[in-house]
Amino acid sequence: MHPQEVARHLSTHPQVATAHVRAESDGEEARLVAYVVPADPHAVPTAGSLRAHLAEVLPAGHIPGGYVVIDALPLLPGGKVDAGALPRPRLWHRAGDVPYRRPGTETGRALAELWSEVLRVERVGADDSFFDLGGHSLAAVRIANRIRSRWAVEVSVHDLLERPTVAGLAGLVDAGGTGRTAALPPIEHGEDDDRVPLTAQQQQVWFLDQLAPGNIAYHAQTTIRVVGELDADALQRAVDAITARQSIFRTTFHDDGGTPFQRVHAQGRTPVGRVDISGLPQAGRRARVEELAAMEMTTPFDLGELPLVRWTVVRLGPDEHEIILVEHHLVHDGLVVRAADAGVARRVHRRGHRGAQLSSGARVPVHRLCPPAAARTGGACHAADAGPLGAGARGRSCPGDAALLADPLRAAGLRGRDGAP
Repeated sequence: MHPQEVARHLSTHPQVATAHVRAESDGEEARLVAYVVPADPHAVPTAGSLRAHLAEVLPAGHIPGGYVVIDALPLLPGGKVDAGALPRPRLWHRAGDVPYRRPGTETGRALAELWSEVLRVERVGADDSFFDLGGHSLAAVRIANRIRSRWAVEVSVHDLLERPTVAGLAGLVDAGGTGRTAALPPIEHGEDDDRVPLTAQQQQVWFLDQLAPGNIAYHAQTTIRVVGELDADALQRAVDAITARQSIFRTTFHDDGGTPFQRVHAQGRTPVGRVDISGLPQAGRRARVEELAAMEMTTPFDLGELPLVRWTVVRLGPDEHEIILVEHHLVHDGLVVRAADAGVARRVHRRGHRGAQLSSGARVPVHRLCPPAAARTGGACHAADAGPLGAGARGRSCPGDAALLADPLRAAGLRGRDGAP
């Protein structure tokens, strides 16, 4: 969903005159930030009320994590919002009607310190809400993993969302959580070309695709602008290395008498397409890039054929390129694309420009796996599934794997249009 659509819903709040929403990065991760102009400067809406208003019409992943109240939106002469003139979001600060209460137990104080670190806010109180502090699903996964590591109790993301205050969560931790962490099953890594059952989430996507074959609703597109010289051969080698290392990019999906399954192929190459439009007049290049992006985005994938990812390099000039990446959601989520993009960037930067051969045989280490039954039923394991570990293994990732995927990635050399890694 485009940030402007989020801003449109935000502007329907009775205490909001107008709003602007954009993605901002702090160098580790990007998040949506809403800039709000109140209808009455004497009746400023709280972050909680704005979030509750959006939650009625938007999924959780599209609700901004930060809110900045300003007198008016800075505008350019053409009427567009001057993004450079918007104030930088500050750390969350306590509203005047929410008194601070120090956590009364040792567990509560430890949790407040943990929340402060993960959410990057100051002085978290016993009654402060996870949502009002700018919490989101990825932060919830991190907190659940930290609790599991420190107290050896099982607290799920769902538990945290049901008890969104330090006091409420501390009581659950002191009571032993929802159950002590059970012994994990032994590692069982799937072999190449095995038939692997789909996870519950993959089954949902598969079912909807069968209802409307060729539907592009589950296509995910990223456009990366590269300023400076780009070695397209190095990029191809980097993509080859990522494809060889991440089994999900060598996975196809099939139907056996109404029972879907996935197959991880031992070999699979993702060719990087190349289009040179540097010969077009300067004024027409941008429109041509948009046409190419739309064409790649609207071309259906055959789920039974590799690859389910398309890379295209568009050359606008000697020192200006745009990389168009389109992936099917069965092999894509926000964590996977960040991991893949960062991996490609590191390889292009460190090895590609020297023409060195990249090691493509290394596999992602699989630390813990659940049995196939848990994967299909969505049972005890819940945190991070169907990502880069999901298809190459016989089951779904267990909570311990979420810590690997939830930690922020370091900034890489390739940047998106909004400047975020």
